[in-house]
Amino acid sequence: MPFAPEKGNSTLPPEFDMRIYRERNRGLANMNDAELSFHYYAHGRSEGRVCSEVCDRHSFLNTVPVRSKILEIGPSWAPAFRRPTHDVTYVDVYDTKELQCVANRDPNSQDAKVPEIDYVWRGEAYHDLIGDDFDVVFSSHNIEHQPNLIGHLRDIASVMRPSGLFVLVIPDKRFCFDHFLPVTDIADVLEAHVHRRTRHAVRKVIADQMMHAHNDAKQHWLGEHGSDPRFDGPNEYRRQCILRAMAYHDAGDTYIDAHAWQFTPDTFKSIINELHAVKMSPLKVARLYSTVFGSFEFYALLEKCS
Repeated sequence: MPFAPEKGNSTLPPEFDMRIYRERNRGLANMNDAELSFHYYAHGRSEGRVCSEVCDRHSFLNTVPVRSKILEIGPSWAPAFRRPTHDVTYVDVYDTKELQCVANRDPNSQDAKVPEIDYVWRGEAYHDLIGDDFDVVFSSHNIEHQPNLIGHLRDIASVMRPSGLFVLVIPDKRFCFDHFLPVTDIADVLEAHVHRRTRHAVRKVIADQMMHAHNDAKQHWLGEHGSDPRFDGPNEYRRQCILRAMAYHDAGDTYIDAHAWQFTPDTFKSIINELHAVKMSPLKVARLYSTVFGSFEFYALLEKCS
């Protein structure tokens, strides 16, 4: 596909920067702009080549102006933004004391500095809980857990200022433990919204427990995905997963966490923009920075539109 500059907020780094792509790929230096653009969309993107100043989590977070009023969702014990450097408000499913207990149990939480949680979410509407609006809402590896994606997008938009940004770090299902799971399509999203899901469908729980691949992103990039758990898992383990999932279904209001959605950069962008086009969500993609080789996540900036 030919290169087309992004429209919209011109202050955001472009998804494809010709200069950076040429500099980071010396073997392509003699190509003209049209050839370089063709190379990226034909080859470089699927190879995970760097093509933008946004190429990792650190550079992505730098797109958020320091003076922004920020709401960070689910900071746990490692928030992306901290006070007093940023004007940030935290909302989590745990309060500060509970998060400290979570951190104490996690072997990766050495020297964790648990933030003071401002709002504890128990399923209510964000606007009712928080009663404020923000320039930026930040969420990392959170959106794929939402049982009702459309409801979540509307909830987020309700606490965003006009032209505000929903800043997202999202796992790319191709390069994480979701590798063998099917890509989410818009029919899945619409079905969840029609049913007003607050818990995950049983099939999502079964899939989340039974079908995990390994979580080594670089090995996935190299095509080493390991055995397919849909067919190669131990029979007894598979049976136990089925029993747990059915018990979850029979338990009524019990919530078991799972990945409800499996995205790639292209499918995420398509779903978000389709929902916006049919007026089911006030958010559309302003920028989407594709997954870079060796990584298992991509980065999205959704803009609130009137």
